[in-house]
Amino acid sequence: MSAPVDFGSSRLIQPITAFMAQWPAVEVRLEFSDRMVDLVDEGFDLGVRIGQLTDSSLIARRLAPAPLKVLASPAYLTPRARPSTPMTWPGMTASSIATSPPQTSGGSSVRRTPSR
Repeated sequence: MSAPVDFGSSRLIQPITAFMAQWPAVEVRLEFSDRMVDLVDEGFDLGVRIGQLTDSSLIARRLAPAPLKVLASPAYLTPRARPSTPMTWPGMTASSIATSPPQTSGGSSVRRTPSR
């Protein structure tokens, strides 16, 4: 299974851990990465995506809402006009915090291989 880092770490760890405890003979490979993996070419049976599905050959089911938020500290907003619409955002300085860099391999992973 492939999933974005933030969604996977906040929403998938607990249910996957419970699944692995209930079904110990099932091998689970969970890869958290913010890059858009190719599910077929990279051998994933399941992938979690945030947003609209672009490949119509894949089957999608909504798991949970993933609202986007724009946040700013009061110190940032004090000398500036508060943006009232998204159209006013382009002139603003932005930074973001991510748990892993986008478009790179790696990320976090949880793997359990059954004992033989």
